Amino acid sequence: MNRSVFRPALAAPLLLALSLTACVAPGPTGKSGDGWSLPTFGGLGHNEEDQLLAEANALAGQVGNGQLTRLQAADRLDQKRLALVGHNAIDDALFKAYRDQTVLLQRGQIAQADLRTRLVREIDRARRNWNAMPLPQRPNAAFTRFLIRIYDQAPL
Repeated sequence: MNRSVFRPALAAPLLLALSLTACVAPGPTGKSGDGWSLPTFGGLGHNEEDQLLAEANALAGQVGNGQLTRLQAADRLDQKRLALVGHNAIDDALFKAYRDQTVLLQRGQIAQADLRTRLVREIDRARRNWNAMPLPQRPNAAFTRFLIRIYDQAPL
């Protein structure tokens, strides 16, 4: 797995989208062109999480150069999520929490570390809810899995 440094202040909320999201460890190559990028995982484009990551990377660039706010990027990431897998209770609840925290971060009411702590707590809640569902009723929680990968959390 090749992970490069992700600019938490931009992406995490992006993760949001940038609300696109989260803090990850520096990769072996250090900083990229603008100094930051989202982590990369082998084979981008082969599943929904990879497609969300690719979208998050594109949006992070637009946030970085001032074309989008973090909240606008989060909403665009959500549009991509919905196009890929549609609505489901697990991802809908986690995205709402992500968006709400992104609003607070963008307003300067919380720090990036607070965002991470709160989203990890929400990921744990989503994991418990998903695991409590009978197997045939479990949705494709692509956004939840995306955040799990970004924040390096235990899988669903």
